[in-house]
Amino acid sequence: MSTVTQILLHTPPWVFGLFAALLWLGLRRLSPSDMKPARLLIVPAVFLAWGVAGMATKPLPAETILLGWLAGLAAGLAVGMLNAPVAALRVDRAAGRIRVPGSAAPLLIGMGVFFTKYALAVATAMRPDWREFTALAELAVSGGSAGYFVGFLLRTALAYPGLPDAAPSHP
Repeated sequence: MSTVTQILLHTPPWVFGLFAALLWLGLRRLSPSDMKPARLLIVPAVFLAWGVAGMATKPLPAETILLGWLAGLAAGLAVGMLNAPVAALRVDRAAGRIRVPGSAAPLLIGMGVFFTKYALAVATAMRPDWREFTALAELAVSGGSAGYFVGFLLRTALAYPGLPDAAPSHP
């Protein structure tokens, strides 16, 4: 059997489900959407939980784990705050909804994070002697992805009071 076949056969089924969910969520964000502001909390919460849960499995000292993840978080936070499209956001305060423009960024980031973490897991399985390096790299990626979505959320929340009203979607 080929190496790729072996890798896929040894991949836990939940990984394929996670891939499908991230792909579906990313594809949905390609189009503009009107949503309750609280819904903006979902993706940052998922990436934060995914990152924190992953910390428990790392073969590194606790302070290294925390510093690696926080370094990634800080970098991702800065990028997320800079990339939040606040100029394009609109608010329908009467309906309690926010209009978010379509963007490929969530899809690209979600897939990038997924494939990076998958590649690091495969590398760890194939080269156990790389385990500490891949663990630190995964922590930085995990923190960075969580930071990106938290930064997006934070920048949006800070801009929310001054956002222009959305034009009514129905005449």
